[in-house]
Amino acid sequence: MIKVYDGNSSFRRRIFRVIVVARQANMEQLLTAALRAFHILKDPGNFYLTDLYASEESRFSESRLADPLPVLNLHRKEGKRPAVFLRFKDCEAGESRVYPGKLPVSEAYCTIPVSSDITIADLIRESLGRFGLDNSKTEDYRMSEILLDRGAVTERVLSWNERPWEIVKQLGKDSIRQMELMRFYLQLKQDPHGPNLALFIGNLPPNLSQRNYENMLIEFLGKGR
Repeated sequence: MIKVYDGNSSFRRRIFRVIVVARQANMEQLLTAALRAFHILKDPGNFYLTDLYASEESRFSESRLADPLPVLNLHRKEGKRPAVFLRFKDCEAGESRVYPGKLPVSEAYCTIPVSSDITIADLIRESLGRFGLDNSKTEDYRMSEILLDRGAVTERVLSWNERPWEIVKQLGKDSIRQMELMRFYLQLKQDPHGPNLALFIGNLPPNLSQRNYENMLIEFLGKGR
């Protein structure tokens, strides 16, 4: 049995998953098991594993696991299970999904190529085009980062000069699972529905903000669009 931490924040909070693999398992089998433990469906080529205890000893660099026999080569501490970090590769570019929230569009989301040079303003502009809202003014919209962490939903309105790919990569360092659950939401700065629209739904988590409840329902209902 091997403990798998999916990032620095998870390690600090002692949150891990346990996987069981054969002692003769190769890197592909070990990485696949670690990704499956966190329900990560992305290309395994975007991830790698490091030996937690070997990295602690070196202090200055990660000890990346490799074939042959990565399981047998794991460092061990007395009384502790071997442990690894699941890491996201530091790529120069990738993709971000943007969800339209309550905007009057048919798509549930759009996928936009991003790099370290792309800003939130660029992402808003490109998203409007993908959603068929080319005639809309970029300055009338905002982008929010929605996070789900241990049942709690949080929202952060992003500034125009922030860089979405850097946000994704930083989340990946803290927790790959959180990175997977994070959503970018495109919203109008002024809600055209007004304050008089009421919706009554039961069986939702208590003590969240109104906007968090709205985003949860929109994401769920959007699957049937």
